[in-house]
Amino acid sequence: MKQEKKGFVGKLFHKKDKCEKKPVSKSKEKKKSKFYELKAQYKKVKPYIPMGWKYFKKLLKAIRFTDTRIVLDVGKEDAYEAAMLYGKVQAGLFNTIAILAGVFTVKLKKADVNCIFDEKKFGYDVHTLVRVRPSTLIAIGFCTGVNFLKIYLSGRRKKKRAAKRRSKELAAKKNEVKATN
Repeated sequence: MKQEKKGFVGKLFHKKDKCEKKPVSKSKEKKKSKFYELKAQYKKVKPYIPMGWKYFKKLLKAIRFTDTRIVLDVGKEDAYEAAMLYGKVQAGLFNTIAILAGVFTVKLKKADVNCIFDEKKFGYDVHTLVRVRPSTLIAIGFCTGVNFLKIYLSGRRKKKRAAKRRSKELAAKKNEVKATN
């Protein structure tokens, strides 16, 4: 009976169909293998991303830009062009400051855009102090390390439990096979 089953299964798998797939090129295989490698690496890192992002944002907020002074001089020979450039530069400057303030801690003392008519000019003067407290960096580093360790150890524990469970299932199957024979 065992031989009949093998022969039957063999016929199912080795039978050629009319719509047989074309062989995959080596470059496509390489792309697929790179994709699967990248996916496997992502699965290893995935548990750390939320915690890492949380502390990365805290680190960025710990960087402080204080006593910031920004003065821009813009000008064109035509009054209309000078006014348009002034508006664009002002919009760009204050939107950039808003984005930076959302990421870092920014204390602005002065931000001016001066429009100069009848002169083609673009000049700037920017001063700021960048401060980071070492104690904040140490605390963030310590918390990050502890949380990475927690996630790493819980992952190892899960893998060990899964391996024990698999070995118990295999032993149970072997015992069943011995019992039936």
